[in-house]
Amino acid sequence: MKLLFELGMRLSTPNLRNSIGIS
Repeated sequence: MKLLFELGMRLSTPNLRNSIGIS
């Protein structure tokens, strides 16, 4: 659940590409 929350926050931010890179 925490991961989902972080994912949502990341998507909300302009660091979407960074989030995908970390995944």
